[in-house]
Amino acid sequence: MDYNLGWGSQHPGHLVYLVDLSGSMKKGNKIGQVMDALQKSLRLLITKCTAGKALLDRFSVTIIGYHSDIVPLFSGGVQELRSLIANSVSTGKPLFDYEEGGIAEPKWQTYMSNAFEEARRDIEQWISSSNGRECPAPIVINITDGQPEEDGKNLKECANEALQAARRLTSVRTPDGNVLLYNLHIGSSGNINQIILPVERPKSTDNEREDQRIGFLYDSASVLTEKIARMANSFDIPAQAGSHGMVSNVEDTALLIRLIEFSSSLGMVKDATETPKP
Repeated sequence: MDYNLGWGSQHPGHLVYLVDLSGSMKKGNKIGQVMDALQKSLRLLITKCTAGKALLDRFSVTIIGYHSDIVPLFSGGVQELRSLIANSVSTGKPLFDYEEGGIAEPKWQTYMSNAFEEARRDIEQWISSSNGRECPAPIVINITDGQPEEDGKNLKECANEALQAARRLTSVRTPDGNVLLYNLHIGSSGNINQIILPVERPKSTDNEREDQRIGFLYDSASVLTEKIARMANSFDIPAQAGSHGMVSNVEDTALLIRLIEFSSSLGMVKDATETPKP
């Protein structure tokens, strides 16, 4: 349970990105910021799988958008991911169309519990398809600008349901460790209460809604081991053993990219047994 199994051709890893597509993501073009950060972060990951002109098959990726519905955005390995990113770079378009009518158009509400359940199903299917092969602990990165919110339910009820879904997700285990869940919150202009990988539950603010959101993100996130905390430090991100894998009110895109890259990189080590793909 120490998260020591490096990703490689013999035991590739698996990443799931959950992207909040609720209507509030349009405000301040937060969805554009997320798409830009995600594209740049994934490009950095691809470089860690490159040997000359060949690729090393180190991991697979599932990207899931969510609002009141689940929106499958991408599923594939390193080769497919490189093609997706290359198309985005060459055309100057985002990874996924978020304009009106596009597949990733922000709308409706934040059915986060459904997103966690979809991530759990995806990971359980990935583990099942490994056919007994060693499985590194999968990683889930939830990028949101809010908190669970559904029609006909109050915020507390929504948070409780999403918390239970998150715990079902992080209870999925491999010999390498349980699923790791990171919550990355994108702040709005003017927010100054930035929180990064806290060890203790953040203290109350003067805003009850803000308290509830921060508390949910903290409670549902995975707890960092000493090894993972050291990795965060290597990305110039403050953390220590016992930190919770959540951040709040991040506005700077460069910091968001670092957070995504750190969260995605646990198993990225060299493997002498890897076979490059053309």
